[in-house]
Amino acid sequence: MEQEEAVTGLIKTDGTPLVASPNSSRMTARYLRDTKSGAIASRVAPLTNSRDDIRRAWSRSAGLAMDLIQNSGRLKGACDQVIADTVGVGLTLNPDPDLTGLGYSDLPRDFSSTVD
Repeated sequence: MEQEEAVTGLIKTDGTPLVASPNSSRMTARYLRDTKSGAIASRVAPLTNSRDDIRRAWSRSAGLAMDLIQNSGRLKGACDQVIADTVGVGLTLNPDPDLTGLGYSDLPRDFSSTVD
């Protein structure tokens, strides 16, 4: 068997340039280049928007939260306390508004007291 020539740098010892063998595959520089196994081509990964995921999960999580709050006295009390601490008592709904500023007489007030 013949010994291979010693190679230093890009020139052989006999002075001829070092050339890549024609059967070797050349490397390419591009994004998402695949290997021979086809690992990238075999995986389908659609681009999704995070808002779509949130919309899908929102109704179920909101329904579960409301169910838990309505069926647990502790959670109901905790939520009421958080709302009171956040909003305060000054912004609660007034079921008996003053309608004189809108031009109404006391007739609607009498009707609302009858209904209540």
